[in-house]
Amino acid sequence: MQKPTFKKGDVLVCIDNGGVGGYLTVGKEYTAIKESKHNPSLGLESVEINFDNGCAGTCFASRFKLKEQPNPKRHKHADLIHAWAEGAEIEFKNVYGDWAIPNWTPSWSNDTEYRIKLAIPDDIVLTGRVYLGKEDGKPNVQYTFDGTTSELKDVKLLASEDC
Repeated sequence: MQKPTFKKGDVLVCIDNGGVGGYLTVGKEYTAIKESKHNPSLGLESVEINFDNGCAGTCFASRFKLKEQPNPKRHKHADLIHAWAEGAEIEFKNVYGDWAIPNWTPSWSNDTEYRIKLAIPDDIVLTGRVYLGKEDGKPNVQYTFDGTTSELKDVKLLASEDC
């Protein structure tokens, strides 16, 4: 059994009046009175609609297309909701203006800012050589920089056995 193209109450737009004026107007909207059905005697699908004159009639379903409905408004946080559903860690801006990880399922309020938790980069560790006089090429100092701010966090002198 073939699934009907149109349901009762669907708004249809005429795309072909069959060359016969008076009953159907191309581009005009009509309402399906009943679910469309396959007509075995014609081998085509038909739909019953209300005509302009208030009378009902049956027409070939191929002469209509379903009126496009506007998409419902996309949720403000739709992309973040999808990312969260796929395992991303979400942060929200708290009343102090700081980003925090919620201890509960996010409410996705339109009045709250959310974001995917930023990855905190690893600290940057560099080694080098400070020398007076003869250079032997072995590193003897280690510098640690903050991965986020690039600020120097620590300096460590390396013993000769660390080199």
